[in-house]
Amino acid sequence: MGRVADEESLSKQRVRLKVQGVVQGVGFRPFVYRLAVKYGLTGFIQNCSSQVIIEVEGDPNLMSSFTDKLMMEARFPIRIDSISHEKVDPKGNEEFVISMSREEGPPASMIPPDISTCPHCMEELRTSKSRYYNYPFISCTHCGPRFSVVLQIPYDRSSTSMASFSLCVSCQKEYENMQDHRFHAQTIACPVCGPQVTLLNHDGDTLSGDWLKNSHQALQKDQILAVKGVGGFHLLCNAASRQAISSLRIRKKRAHKPLAIMAKDFESVQSQFYVSEVEAEAIKSPSAPIVLLAPKPELSRLLPLESIAPGLHRIGVMIPYTPLHYLLFTDEIHYLVVTSGNTSGMPTIYRNEEAIHQLRSIADVLLLHDRDIVMGCDDSVGQESVGVFQLMRRSRGYVPDSMTIPLPSHLQENRDIDWPTLLALGSDMKNSFCYIHQGIAYLSQHIGDLNTLEDRTYQQSAQDHIQNLLEATPALIVYDPHPNYISSQNVQKTSQVPLIKVYHHHAHMASCMAEHHIKTAVIGCILDGTGYGEDDTLWGFEILTGDYVSYQRIQYLNPFVLPGGEAAIRSPWMTGMSLLFDAAESEDQFREWSQYCFPTHRSHICLVLSQLQGNLPSPRISSAGRLLDGISAILNICLESTYEGEAAIQLSEVMEEENLRSQSIDISNRYPYIIEQNKWIIDGMIKELMQDYAEKVSLVEIVRKVHHTLASMIVEGVHRAKNQTGIRTVVLSGGVWNNRYLTRVTKQYLTQQGYDVYTHHKVPAGDGGIALGQALCGLWRWADEHVSIGSK
Repeated sequence: MGRVADEESLSKQRVRLKVQGVVQGVGFRPFVYRLAVKYGLTGFIQNCSSQVIIEVEGDPNLMSSFTDKLMMEARFPIRIDSISHEKVDPKGNEEFVISMSREEGPPASMIPPDISTCPHCMEELRTSKSRYYNYPFISCTHCGPRFSVVLQIPYDRSSTSMASFSLCVSCQKEYENMQDHRFHAQTIACPVCGPQVTLLNHDGDTLSGDWLKNSHQALQKDQILAVKGVGGFHLLCNAASRQAISSLRIRKKRAHKPLAIMAKDFESVQSQFYVSEVEAEAIKSPSAPIVLLAPKPELSRLLPLESIAPGLHRIGVMIPYTPLHYLLFTDEIHYLVVTSGNTSGMPTIYRNEEAIHQLRSIADVLLLHDRDIVMGCDDSVGQESVGVFQLMRRSRGYVPDSMTIPLPSHLQENRDIDWPTLLALGSDMKNSFCYIHQGIAYLSQHIGDLNTLEDRTYQQSAQDHIQNLLEATPALIVYDPHPNYISSQNVQKTSQVPLIKVYHHHAHMASCMAEHHIKTAVIGCILDGTGYGEDDTLWGFEILTGDYVSYQRIQYLNPFVLPGGEAAIRSPWMTGMSLLFDAAESEDQFREWSQYCFPTHRSHICLVLSQLQGNLPSPRISSAGRLLDGISAILNICLESTYEGEAAIQLSEVMEEENLRSQSIDISNRYPYIIEQNKWIIDGMIKELMQDYAEKVSLVEIVRKVHHTLASMIVEGVHRAKNQTGIRTVVLSGGVWNNRYLTRVTKQYLTQQGYDVYTHHKVPAGDGGIALGQALCGLWRWADEHVSIGSK
């Protein structure tokens, strides 16, 4: 008997696995525990700051099956990036256990994003006999808050804002039960031991009675609710009530900017909206973003669509991603208007005291709870474009998910490299920032415009939070050299570490390259609103060639005057007059055209003309976004922009039905333009456009020809860049590429002519994604110059 035991002992082996990736807060330890028990292996699994360590001991064949299944059966949100194997001496353990977490080394594993409520928890929420019935904070190993509640790594309950909620006996049993889907769920809670809801009126007084019943009554009375969600507050009202929507717009000072809709469930979406397979997959995903969808005609009989999204063909739609949101729906209310919980121009509020102070002037009722949000995280927004889901705003559900990036080959192969931790500040518009740590990129949540002190304070808090999770401080900072960017001004005054400047449109190009792991030189078609160029002018419609280290401007739009500077961005009719001025053959023709297109602004023609003639200072700009603004105004689509990009967006919306209907597109049906000294001259386009407009050619036909003209200009510019460099890889970046019809037409023609064309999918095409490009440019320049800066 003793000899048999000794032989069994000698046949056993022990292996230590070090796992990196998204492996904390995603049910990885319970998954590994069940797998080890299934194969009769002993040992342990342990969360560490830098990784998850697994030691398994047993029969070598069973251990081999274990490691195979570890990779094969891991499911979202688990993401294994790397596993190292090391043989160690057997210890003769009698069981497999989940060991206490420990801090060991700098963090290399990140926690996952906040995850929408899983089907299992939703079923329990709706079941009257369940102890979780109607409990608004139900979660499990596979769903619930993560990023918004975590304080530090390793990810354990004690490191989250759930630490103050001690488990009751029932929750403790579920937490310890290997067969339960809350086995080692760090956010487990129930009505007995977990967070609770408080309902306040706008005076800050607690409302007595059933909070859920009172909330339903408030919505039915067309009142506005401020609701604390997973990453911040929302302002909600009944989407069927024109009166409630009007009150929300007036109180929030949001006259025309579109509002999003939350539908009760996916069936409510599918019944009233056109939903493709790509859109359905996105809206039902654990990330649960807002998805832009076209409503079916019958929805206009249920909801005041023009009040929800004025002038737009599509509406942002999402389904409840927390139990609390789901519970707000009733048999009568299937759609809620949902917008960020903030006052105009301020960051989204995520703390109770700030909500009580700032939102009481907007909301009739405040729905609070006592689970702290450690870090705010606004909703993500996306759309289907050229057959894939494209994020336009990357935030909740996607952050802080790490991103593997293309690294310089000679450094990637050097295991002893002392990688610098790098911070890229992003843009002052639609801001997000990016850290690169140990060769991995972490793109932040959407911060927004950095116009106010509150915005910049929020940005700094978010940077501090990511920095705390990484346990690293930046050794390099990358910034945009725009002289009016406050973030850039501040870092140049205060930074104690080396700075690298990366120009706006180079960063756009690099962002798309990084997303697709492109290391070689590309042709970059960069179309956006405005960005500061190295010639000290404003760019925005360029063909570039280059890589992460350097670039060259091959072709660009002939600059035009932006009368009044920033004023023209808010008043596109002024930009329209500038385009007319350049195209007109005489001042008389300019006045005639201006009076025809802008009869309500006749009294301003002389002032604008003085700026166009150079008598009053105004900047010149080469920008696709501003070009589309001006054309939108000329065509009387949008004369005044109440939110950034409104005029260009409404112009693009004219093509939405065409985008769905057209199978093949011929861009030869376009307006004329010429090329002189690397510049596109579009006077001919504006002249013929004015002729079509005066002859009452249909708006769709004119806008179609405008889009085809831009696509033709881009294709011709790419050909020229290819002839000069031999490059056939093309990236499309910049906010204008959120225009689905333009993207489709351009990509179709370039692909047909043999180019490899890449567009943004996981990273926003607009300014929300340029921090990634800045970071890559900074890292490759550091590597290229062999600067010895370490941050281990």
